[in-house]
Amino acid sequence: MKIDEKVFLKLQNFVDSAESLLDDGVEFFFSKNTEFKEYLEKENLIEPNQHLGDENKPKRIRVPREIYAKTRLSASTQLNSNFVYLLALFERYVSDVIDICCSKPNSIFRKKLWELFADEAWKHSEGKRTKPFALSNEELNRIIKEVDYKKVIEHKHELGNPMDIFRRLFLNTSVIPGFDERRIRYTEARERRNLFVHRGEIIDDKYTQTINQTSTTNFKNNQKKIEKVLKSIHSLGLYKDEGNLSISPFYLTRVTGLLYWLSHAIFFSTFTLSKKELQAKMGPLSLQHQFMILSKKHPPLAFDVEEVYKMFLLKFGGGLESIDKIPDTDKVNIALNKNHLLKFFKGKDKKTDELVQKNIDFIVSKVVNQNKKNAVKAVFSNDKDLILNSIKGLLNDPVDPFKKDEMKTWFMYQDFLKDKNFLKAFEEI
Repeated sequence: MKIDEKVFLKLQNFVDSAESLLDDGVEFFFSKNTEFKEYLEKENLIEPNQHLGDENKPKRIRVPREIYAKTRLSASTQLNSNFVYLLALFERYVSDVIDICCSKPNSIFRKKLWELFADEAWKHSEGKRTKPFALSNEELNRIIKEVDYKKVIEHKHELGNPMDIFRRLFLNTSVIPGFDERRIRYTEARERRNLFVHRGEIIDDKYTQTINQTSTTNFKNNQKKIEKVLKSIHSLGLYKDEGNLSISPFYLTRVTGLLYWLSHAIFFSTFTLSKKELQAKMGPLSLQHQFMILSKKHPPLAFDVEEVYKMFLLKFGGGLESIDKIPDTDKVNIALNKNHLLKFFKGKDKKTDELVQKNIDFIVSKVVNQNKKNAVKAVFSNDKDLILNSIKGLLNDPVDPFKKDEMKTWFMYQDFLKDKNFLKAFEEI
């Protein structure tokens, strides 16, 4: 299958909505809890990247009890509401993607959905289904006998929640690194949403049991992994009482990153690209600017941006070793994101800093177009005169010239264009 513009638009809409919910929720929370924000700024925890970016090092964000106690109910309620709506939008996105892909004649996904529906209908008739179909046996038999795809799509909710249906239809989870761990995190988020909507904010047996029943493919000791992931998630709580699952700004940031990653795993699973198409100036990486702008406001999301690229490269390029296979503009964007990560986290681990810098240099070395290579090097140098000269090169490139409007929206130049003198010089080019 080719990239479907409708699916791509659904992804863009979800990304836009997720960004708004995260921004609005965090801004509202801190506007109502100035003392909370001042404490985090003082302790250098306002962007708690060390807690959000590394599942293997769960740490408690230690805020004094008296400050937590002053957290306004309206602020935590707003974050809870944004979280619930974010999960609803994600499930709507997944459901819409299934509908689009399975509505196409001769689609392999359409056939898979019918086979899945028929198999579950057979289990229902044999009394082997935990949750019986709401449809009558007569209607089920008619749908199966007539191969009524329209009705199958209409009643797909009988097969489970949208993410589970999609996983069974589309995802080869064994070749998507990190999927199993994220599945545990998604199950936790979904059960937290169900808890809020139906039972309140305090952990109960149903919440715990459902998460503990999450089955994964690649973890030998599934239960220990679940416990480890939960420990990391609960360290992001709003209250020191870990039984209260009210949403904190840190948790909302983490969940937004998770849903970014999953939404792209879904998007990438709906199409394939030929080598010729891969080299064309199009495709999924065109969302890069949007991601980088968001990850600049919420640096922990930069980790998820990086993971999206790993997934893309694994599917289309065979891994980062095959970076030659992707377009130069996207090589530049990958280097930009890595440099953004390096600037924000530099100094925490010297060896990691050196490794990331080496990786950036490697990617830049693979940029074939000299004007693009000069442009990204100029940005890294922070020399405005050099940057302006490189922009001239991009605008006049004989092979792949850029337009000024494109340059204005490119993440690479947005910080520089805020400078009035730089903007004036740019306009005069």
